Amino acid sequence: MKLGHTPGNKTLQYYASKVLRYIRQLHLSKVWKNYISLPQSRQVLEIGAVFVAQWCQPNVEVAFEEITAKLDEIAEKVKNVLRMSNPAHSLFKASQEELNLWRVENRSENQWNVPECRQLVSVMREVLFQQMGFSGNNQAYYMPQNSFVNEVLEKRQGLPITLAIVFEGVARRLGLRCEPISFPAHFLLRFCESSDPESDWYYIDVFNGGQVVRKGACPHSRFSGSRDLFPVATAVQVVERMANNLEVSARQHAHPNGRITRLRSSLELLKLVNPRDISALVSLARLYMLHNMDTKPLEHFLLSQEFEVPEQAQR
Repeated sequence: MKLGHTPGNKTLQYYASKVLRYIRQLHLSKVWKNYISLPQSRQVLEIGAVFVAQWCQPNVEVAFEEITAKLDEIAEKVKNVLRMSNPAHSLFKASQEELNLWRVENRSENQWNVPECRQLVSVMREVLFQQMGFSGNNQAYYMPQNSFVNEVLEKRQGLPITLAIVFEGVARRLGLRCEPISFPAHFLLRFCESSDPESDWYYIDVFNGGQVVRKGACPHSRFSGSRDLFPVATAVQVVERMANNLEVSARQHAHPNGRITRLRSSLELLKLVNPRDISALVSLARLYMLHNMDTKPLEHFLLSQEFEVPEQAQR
């Protein structure tokens, strides 16, 4: 019998995995605090996506540098196609300093005029959805892999939110601003062609092949006047929605034992990202008690927090 197949080693592997998960999440808790302390201009979405992938896959090495390199590669493919169709595009006059800044900083506006923006968006849709085959995973929508940016970049399938993060990351590298909009039933990117409030704008449905949805045609939209009433989702809100998706996934799929681990991981992620989410905290407490887990850290956390009591509860 090989040493690697002995029952003792299996036990060691089990506990080593638990220790690794604990150490990884302890480290990532500090990473998260550093992330949310950054100015919002520096809270780029792919950092949040990598954080989620690292948190939920403690046995997998998800390197931020590898994710950014893959987004860089896609941006270069877009530039190569653009060069063939529109060699005079102003993007090719951008300095390396500007290109480097766009990789790490959110755009407050597009860097190009309206016709050049349209050219870029058109080429981006062609490269990502036609040439590279990025698409929504309809057949296994809530499988956790659809929420992990490393898996999405490899398999080129995912949820609307992870596909939107990939598209936005590429667009930002090319000097475009795509606004993440977290609708209750869907996740879209809003693209405004200029900073003028009266300029044309539309949604990009990355889950459905980059389909363009014009203003007023989106069933989720609350259109009024020149702009949609839905605000731009912050990086923290995007990560929170990803955590919610993972909680739903953990409740719906996988072997019971694996599901408990995944559910605990997603609820602890929600606790970190939104420590005032009462529903997530209650679910986490129930999980701990149901499976005889140590509740003391959660008790100390709850005692250290100040929660707003609903008016009805005060009566």
